[in-house]
Amino acid sequence: MCELLALAFNEPVTARISFRGFQHRGGQNPDGWGLAWFSDGKAIVCKEPVAANTSQKASQLQTKKIYSSIFIGHVRYATCGAKSPENTHPFKQTFDGSDVVFAHNGTLHGLPRPERRKPKGETDSENAFCLLLDWMEKEGVSFSDFHRIEKWLQELNTHGTMNLLFSDG
Repeated sequence: MCELLALAFNEPVTARISFRGFQHRGGQNPDGWGLAWFSDGKAIVCKEPVAANTSQKASQLQTKKIYSSIFIGHVRYATCGAKSPENTHPFKQTFDGSDVVFAHNGTLHGLPRPERRKPKGETDSENAFCLLLDWMEKEGVSFSDFHRIEKWLQELNTHGTMNLLFSDG
């Protein structure tokens, strides 16, 4: 099963040490990796559909001085969707004028298709992300309304197994 990495700090830091350890998880999760962070309010997503532990691109991130207060990482073991850039996490969408990133592990079955946002890939994860943002927009739910979001996610979780991370920075 996929693995997630979440780092949140009160001031910008580099994720180099944490990401280096996380990169080794690619041996058991060979179908892709990704890391997202926020810079000047914009989400930057670096990902590819190869094992993180053998990726030259992932290794190059170790040498870059990337600073952010939020990082979301994912190593993928594909259960839904082909091994492709579009199916590799984290995913990015715009919500209420801000970038939002999302990563998920687990498998969700029988999800409806989102009405407004269309997934670029074919994963249950990106579908769930689009459904979440569609629901938040339709119901006027903000990111600070943790109780409503938690209740909606509990309903979504009845479709299978789910651990997820998402942030608007």
